Amino acid sequence: MSEFMDEEILKEKKRIQKEQQEILEKEIKGDKQEESIFDGSVTIMDRPVAYERVEIPELKISVLMPSDFFLVSDEVKQYIYPAGNRPSHVYGGENIFYQLSFSLTAHQVPDEGMVKFVPMAKKLMEAMGPKTKVMNSNVIEHMVEEKKYHIGIVEFISTAIDMSIYNVMFYVSIDNQLLMGNLTFPLKYKNSYVKIAKETIDSLMILEGGEE
Repeated sequence: MSEFMDEEILKEKKRIQKEQQEILEKEIKGDKQEESIFDGSVTIMDRPVAYERVEIPELKISVLMPSDFFLVSDEVKQYIYPAGNRPSHVYGGENIFYQLSFSLTAHQVPDEGMVKFVPMAKKLMEAMGPKTKVMNSNVIEHMVEEKKYHIGIVEFISTAIDMSIYNVMFYVSIDNQLLMGNLTFPLKYKNSYVKIAKETIDSLMILEGGEE
């Protein structure tokens, strides 16, 4: 009888421990979902990553990015973009599997024209063939310090030599000139980086003198 009671007590203890562990795991997952780059740090693939605001005066913008990101050299850009058409600014870092790039294009697109421009950009990407698959597109109204402007977003999957790449491309008008940004990462890391990509776009600020 005593042995039977001991077994039952042990089973009950294990059941309680299992329930407590499941609760703890749910809380941890919940905390991860609530993390934001606006708080200064997030956990990416079980690693804390600090974020800071970086000004890019020549593009008239500032944006949040990992504090250990660096501006990629022209030599490295030739390796990353072997087909040419390289962005003017590419930022990346070690052990963080995404890149953030920017280019101020020659296209004239006023802020109020962004709603018409994004569907055109989407159609151009769809016309690139089976190696490019558009997943989503939209235009958001962005308000920073009582200044309102629009940001166009097109998400698509592209095929590289050895992997599929997820792209979150975004557009904003700077003095009526189209600024194009892109946050890219291997498709297999989509769950880790899509939220970060959206928050990076939300963090975008046009510097004084760069308003449309």
